[in-house]
Amino acid sequence: MRPLLSVVPPTPPVAALRPSMGLWERIHKHKVAQWTLVYAAAAYTLLHTTEMVSDALDWPHGVVRFVTLLLILGLPVAATLAWFHGYRARRWVGGSELAILAALLVVAGGVLWFVGRPSQEQSPAAPAKPVLVQSSVPRVTVARPPDNSIAVLPFVNMSGDRRNDYLGDGLSEELSNRLTKIAQLRVAARTSAFAFKGKDIDVREIAEKLGVRYVVEGSVRRQANRIRVTAALVDGATGSNRWSNAYQPPSADFFAIESDISTQVIQALALILGKRTDPPQSQPDSGNPMAYDFYLQGLAYLRQPKSVKTLDAAEQLFKSALSEQPDLARAQAGLCETRVERYALEKVPAYVASAEEACANATALDGAAQEVHMAVGRLRLVTGNATEAEASFRRALALAPQSADVLIGLAESLAAGGKTAEAESSYRRAIAAQSRYAAAHLAYGNFLFSQGRAAEAAPVYERATQLTPDNPSAFNNLGSSYYFMGNFEKAADAFARSLALEPRRASYSNTGTMRYYLGQYGVATEMYRKAIDFAPADHRLWGNLADALLFDSRPEEARQKYQRALELVDAELAVNPKHAVNQAQAAYYATRLGAGDRARRSIATALAEGETDAEVQYYVALAELGLGERQTALAHARRARSLGYPEILMRAAPELGDIRTML
Repeated sequence: MRPLLSVVPPTPPVAALRPSMGLWERIHKHKVAQWTLVYAAAAYTLLHTTEMVSDALDWPHGVVRFVTLLLILGLPVAATLAWFHGYRARRWVGGSELAILAALLVVAGGVLWFVGRPSQEQSPAAPAKPVLVQSSVPRVTVARPPDNSIAVLPFVNMSGDRRNDYLGDGLSEELSNRLTKIAQLRVAARTSAFAFKGKDIDVREIAEKLGVRYVVEGSVRRQANRIRVTAALVDGATGSNRWSNAYQPPSADFFAIESDISTQVIQALALILGKRTDPPQSQPDSGNPMAYDFYLQGLAYLRQPKSVKTLDAAEQLFKSALSEQPDLARAQAGLCETRVERYALEKVPAYVASAEEACANATALDGAAQEVHMAVGRLRLVTGNATEAEASFRRALALAPQSADVLIGLAESLAAGGKTAEAESSYRRAIAAQSRYAAAHLAYGNFLFSQGRAAEAAPVYERATQLTPDNPSAFNNLGSSYYFMGNFEKAADAFARSLALEPRRASYSNTGTMRYYLGQYGVATEMYRKAIDFAPADHRLWGNLADALLFDSRPEEARQKYQRALELVDAELAVNPKHAVNQAQAAYYATRLGAGDRARRSIATALAEGETDAEVQYYVALAELGLGERQTALAHARRARSLGYPEILMRAAPELGDIRTML
């Protein structure tokens, strides 16, 4: 075996090593400066080229960063090579040396890149002045939509009369509902599909944005009592029709048309997918065309943004449907849901009693209908009966296992019942079922926010704003998450965007609260007054207004507003006495009015129903402070902080007094 030899560089001439040679002269003799300058010029050119190619080909930013690290590490290597090989070119650099050095550079650069990369768990630093423009959707590789995915677009009204829009809208909604009841299909949510109503967009682009393979589109033309409907099943990948048909029944029997279209669409999909899909059973309660026409009109109003005007119109149309056909269960369910929405908007307890009556009638007529289960579930949520709400939504889910709306309702009932882990799972299932459904992202964001997880809610809300850039609620909720994170600049931008899209209660109230925490009580007062104009029965707005007046040195006005807030919250507690946050806020209002006994009763109920709710603990702390129990108040304030209530807000809240410094 040959012995291993140490590699010793040849000894340079004695003249080159004379003792009198200085350091700079040696650097010059070894051509270190020349090598370094050449290396720097080459490195600059390479880095500039890499940046241009990266931008053109949309490479990840880490590529440029990695190359930069390699070039920085290469500089001392180039100088070292010059020292040993630059002198009179007595020895060239060997290929094996270059390979070893290159490998060392790659390994070292990779280690530095891995160690120095930003952690995904860290939130990016906020810019000095956030831009008021919606963030663009990041570039991602989009997987091909599954072959069993489909969306039903609103059928175009060809009648020349916009009052007939409800025909196409109702037809598409009913078709979507029928398809949702087929377990083998993934149907895009109605709200997502309706976002494309009236827009001249190629069907292939619509399919891509909705994340579906197939699209059902069509038109409706009404002349006097005659109706003509066309429908087509379009392949979203190619834009070609896979099936189409036209219908002109002797009478305006929409139910028969829907049944025929849904059956033929399902049969066409069965041929395409190569597997059997069972058509949904026809509803037994839609035999009167006139009643069904009124029902569709009422449904169209119920699906519009909620206002007194639209809900009044929906109620009258559902009543007209019932006057034509008293046993139309879905009209009774629509009436129940309309009154639930009316209560949510106006907080008038009488609407809950009338909703109970309508839901009872719907259940008696057809207790197996999905629409009835959904209406009952929403009513039970409002009245605080989480167990019955969950049962209703589970029945609806059995009929429509891929419905995001049903999964959201189930999640809300689970959360109300304290089953937070199951609730989160149901929210995630809703998003998985309809990944481009903004309402699912908003609902999940609301859940995270309510759990004190504002930092996690922010990107979920951000996704909702990307899916619906004209949705003021999405921007308002995004602002709320930033607000709870203490990022007031980003919160202000989001609230401003929400107000620009549509002035509404939440945006005015949240803007007022930000001004309140900044000590601008007069401006906060005006914002709260504007919010009250939109919702005069919302006790929270009156309580906020009272706080602003109190710290604006207007105690008598503040007392009047606290009294109004207590009256309104008591009305809500008559409907749902287990609402823990309302009980805690009632206790706070009562202490401002000197009603200590009432405050203590509400504190006990609030803690019994919501001991782990951060907002409950916060308002109980305020109530205890009003009762003079400073140490107890401090304990609840600390408990609120541990549950996720932002410390930055607590330290800015004047109502906490001097215990803010003891948190």
